Amino acid sequence: MRRATLRVHLGYAAGVDDEPQLVRVLRVHLEARGYQVDAAPDGRSALELAAQSLPDVVVLDLGLRQVWATASSQCLRPLRGECE
Repeated sequence: MRRATLRVHLGYAAGVDDEPQLVRVLRVHLEARGYQVDAAPDGRSALELAAQSLPDVVVLDLGLRQVWATASSQCLRPLRGECE
């Protein structure tokens, strides 16, 4: 007989990386620690995801080949009301 386990969600996390294997590793580790995780492959998708979900934490690959990596890190904070 299987025992029911209670999962406590610590928050919502968004992972942004263009390498699917890194996103999988990130997802496994964060979900194991109680986070609900969504992922985006680039900065533009990350902004759309963040606007819809307002993540508590964002793990962003600053080495993304697109300029959107820098733009994303500067644009995510206003979605939470932390910047002008």
